[in-house]
Amino acid sequence: PLRRCNDGPRLVVGTRSALFLPFKDLGLVIVEEEHDIAYKQDGTPRYGARDTAVMLGSIHGARVILSSPTPSLESLYNCISGRYSLVRTPLEEGAMEIVDTSVEARKRGMVGDLSRVLIARIKETLEDGGKVLILRPWGPMDDIREQLEGIFPDKSEGIGYATVHDARRKDISDISLLAILNSDILLDKHDFRADEKAMQTLEQFRGRLPGHMLVQTRQGQHPVYLQGDDYAFRLLEERKAFHFPPYTRM
Repeated sequence: PLRRCNDGPRLVVGTRSALFLPFKDLGLVIVEEEHDIAYKQDGTPRYGARDTAVMLGSIHGARVILSSPTPSLESLYNCISGRYSLVRTPLEEGAMEIVDTSVEARKRGMVGDLSRVLIARIKETLEDGGKVLILRPWGPMDDIREQLEGIFPDKSEGIGYATVHDARRKDISDISLLAILNSDILLDKHDFRADEKAMQTLEQFRGRLPGHMLVQTRQGQHPVYLQGDDYAFRLLEERKAFHFPPYTRM
């Protein structure tokens, strides 16, 4: 790979470590999903691939594109301060339906951990011959699997299960209905980055999903679910008020 890179290939595709190849005549660096925390290398050498890519582009005089459906707040801050330029592109997103389980429980709209709304969506999807993927932030899925197999004993093969972490790299191009259960776990009150990460997770799935996405939550009115285009900028104002990054260093 080193020799081929020195020979001057037209295009190099790689992981974060590809930044350290001996490039020649580098003209463009693209960081796909620039918000992804996997770009941070915690072991030695410790570095953030996003910022390293920007430095690499500066060294070579190359253009750098940081691509994301939900840019990191650090990148948005750099756009506001004039260091970066913000370019918006049209994005076709699948529909996202929010089901407030606390409201559903009060009107007897829950069957175990599943809302009757979700059960109806699953029934419609399976009857149409579509595939269903059920996600949880983490933890075993045995109890959910058991509940759904009891409701759909003859069609359980059309339902898949995974954690949110595992599904981030999963091909969901053939999924007609994706449901996230216990999504409140994403809103960790002890992590000041929780809202930002939750937004990025939801948009990452919605942007790749051709079908319908349903999110069960006990906080249906939480700004993450009602986000809108300006919520990231509102988060930046909160960070500034409480002296959190990117306005300070931790």
